[in-house]
Amino acid sequence: MRRSAPLVVLCSAAFAGPAPEPEWVLSHYEGGPPSVSDAVTADDGSTYLTGTRTVGAGPGETDLAVIKIDADGTVAWETDFVGPVGQVIAAVIDLAADGRFVYALGRSSVPGFGNSDYAIVKFDARSGEIVWSVLYDGGDRGIDSPMDIAALPDGGVAATGGIDTADEQRDFGTVRLDADGAVMWERRFTGFGAFLFENDDARFVKADADGNVIISGNATAGPTNIRTIKYDGQTGATIWEAEYETSADDAVRGLAIAADGGAVVYGSDPFGIDRRWLLVKYDGATGAELWRFLIDPGFDEFFASVTIGASGTVYATGGTDPDSDDSNDNRNAITIAVDGETGALRWLNEFGDEGHGDREIGTRVAERGDRVYVFGDTRSSSLVSDPFESDAFILELDAADGTQRCLGLEDTSVPGTVRSESFYSGDSDASGRFFALGSVSATGGPVGIFAARYDLGSGCPADLAAPVGVLDLADVQAFIQAFVAADGAADLAVPFGVFDLADAQAFIGSFNAGCP
Repeated sequence: MRRSAPLVVLCSAAFAGPAPEPEWVLSHYEGGPPSVSDAVTADDGSTYLTGTRTVGAGPGETDLAVIKIDADGTVAWETDFVGPVGQVIAAVIDLAADGRFVYALGRSSVPGFGNSDYAIVKFDARSGEIVWSVLYDGGDRGIDSPMDIAALPDGGVAATGGIDTADEQRDFGTVRLDADGAVMWERRFTGFGAFLFENDDARFVKADADGNVIISGNATAGPTNIRTIKYDGQTGATIWEAEYETSADDAVRGLAIAADGGAVVYGSDPFGIDRRWLLVKYDGATGAELWRFLIDPGFDEFFASVTIGASGTVYATGGTDPDSDDSNDNRNAITIAVDGETGALRWLNEFGDEGHGDREIGTRVAERGDRVYVFGDTRSSSLVSDPFESDAFILELDAADGTQRCLGLEDTSVPGTVRSESFYSGDSDASGRFFALGSVSATGGPVGIFAARYDLGSGCPADLAAPVGVLDLADVQAFIQAFVAADGAADLAVPFGVFDLADAQAFIGSFNAGCP
C-alpha cells in the first residue's frame, strides 16, 4: 500500500466555493491486491474492505480478503479466508454494533460439481484473526448465491441471497446466526412463477434498531416483482411482507432503513422501452405502503445506491443517457432528493457533459448538514487529461435545492502513465469523515485499490475545531483565523470566494443555533 497526493483537486468557475480535498489518497498494487467489492467504516475512522484475491494461476484459485485501514490511511492488517476447494468470491462486509468484530460474506465453492455455499466469516477487528467461519448450505446441492449481510445489535449476523432448490431454481434464502456462529433460524421465500422460470433472488438485508431483519429481492410471479419481508430477529417469524408489482419486470436496487423504522426500497420500474427510478417507503411496524415516487430522469438508467440523511431526506444516485443516443456512449450522473415523510421530490441534479464518450456515474451519496456529496467517476473530455482515462470525483451540492457548489477530481496519473480512477463504494464514520473506495488501473497494467478519505465535517458550519459536535471558543478562533487567511473553511455564504460580513453572519447564526 502506498500513499500519494492527488494531482488534480479543483473547482471550476462554474462551481464557486472551496473544493472538498481529501485528507489522504491511497493506491495499492503490490502484493496481489484483491478486487475490492465493499467497505464499512467504524466510528473511530478505521475502515474495513473486503474483496477477492487471486492466489494462483488457475481461474478458481481465489480467497476472500479483508483489509483494515486505520483512520490515518495506514494498513493495520490483511487476512484471507481460504475455502475448502480454493475458490471464494467476496461479496459484502459489515461491522458489529460494538465495533469489536467484522463480518464478511462471500460465495465458497465446496466439494461437488457446481456446488457452492454462503461463506460467513467473523474477524476480530483489532487483530484481523478469524474468530469463526460458517459455510451455509441452503439444503439442496447447487449454487447458492450470497448477496448481503447485516450485523445485528446482539452480536449476531443475518445473511441473504439466492439458494438453489431441488428443481434447479432459486429461492430467497436468509439465515440468522448468533454471536458464536450457531444457526438461530433460516427462512426461504418462493415466488409464484412457472417452472423453469421461478428464480427468486434476495438482494439486500438490513437490521432495524430492535434487531429485526428486513430483506428485499426480486421474486418471479410471471413478471418479476419486488418482494420486501421483515422477520423477527430472534425467532425468524414473518412480521410483514410487501410487494411492488407491475405488469412487467421490476427490480430492487437498494434498501435503506429510516430513523422511524420504515423501509425505503430503491428500484427499477418498467416504462415503455425505458425504465424509471422507483422509491417506495413501507411502514416499519405493518409493512403498509406509506408513499411511492416514480421518476424518469432520462434514458438507459443506471441505478447505484440509496441513503437516508440525518434530516430524513431520501437520496438516490446513479446515471442516465442525456440524449437517448446509444451510439455516442455518453451518460450523466443523476442524484435526487425526496422528502422522507411525503415522498415528494425536493430536487434533481444532473451532472456531466453530453459529448461523445462523456460519461459520469454517481455511485454513493452522503448528506452533511446543508451540503450533499456525490461520489463517482467521470470520462468527460472537459475534465480528464486523456481521452482513455477516467477520474474519480466528489461533487458538492446544496442540500436545500441541489445546486452544484463545487467539484473535486482525483487523478493519480504520473508523467508517462495514464491511470483511471473510480469510486464505487464507501461509508462514513461518526465524525463526518467519508471513506470513498474504488479502483485504479494503469494502461496495460494491473487493477489496484483506490481510496480517499474526506473530512466532510459534522454538518454544522460553525463546528470548525475539535472536539467535533461541540461549539466553543476553539471554533470561534478557528473561524477568525480562517477568515483572516481567506481560507475556504470560513467561506460559509454566497458569494463563495468572497470573505465578507455574510460569512461572519452565517457563522454566528450557526454557532447560536448549535449543532444538530
